[in-house]
Amino acid sequence: MRDAQLSLIISRQQDGGLGSDPVAYDIGEGLSAVLVVKAESRRRGGSHEAMTVAQHAAAQWGADPGALWQRALANMRQDKLNIRAFDTNVGVKMHVVNGTGWPAVGQALRVEEVLGTSLPNGAIVTLPTNNSFIALPIQSRQALNMIPFMVQTSRQLMKGDPAPMSDGVFWYSRGRLESMGVTLKSDQDFSMRFSGTFKQMLDSLPQG
Repeated sequence: MRDAQLSLIISRQQDGGLGSDPVAYDIGEGLSAVLVVKAESRRRGGSHEAMTVAQHAAAQWGADPGALWQRALANMRQDKLNIRAFDTNVGVKMHVVNGTGWPAVGQALRVEEVLGTSLPNGAIVTLPTNNSFIALPIQSRQALNMIPFMVQTSRQLMKGDPAPMSDGVFWYSRGRLESMGVTLKSDQDFSMRFSGTFKQMLDSLPQG
């Protein structure tokens, strides 16, 4: 197996197939970030095959799982992406990212590089399908006002996909994703259940 085959995906836990000790972590909303090896061939229908890297098998690569994760992130720079930016009423652009080869949802684990900008406060991210994600940089508390629209946009993308991912909302920060525990109550109203780390970041933000 070659280093160039290493990659990262976001997987629905209900789909199974991760094995007993995958190099992975739970990001919430029934999803996991997973280290995989790309298969050489494709299944019929255009979907891609990948094999999960197990913790106990990491030694055969001559590196620990953390180093393999970083190798996978580096490999993903070669993937071809289609990035569209849309103006919003909160002063920052919302980005919709799709893959043109390997499915793009795993690219949400490297949002800063994908968008080509520093994200000291992270970004709000949704993962509607295996080949798309939506990202909005966080510059102020006003970014939270975009959450209902991002959820609604994700739900529209999910409707046209045969195997949709999630309408959950995540916080990207320093290469990791975590659920923001968003529940949409109406087109404009929502509640959140977030981590202490997210709250600390939120408390440091300007209001405007």
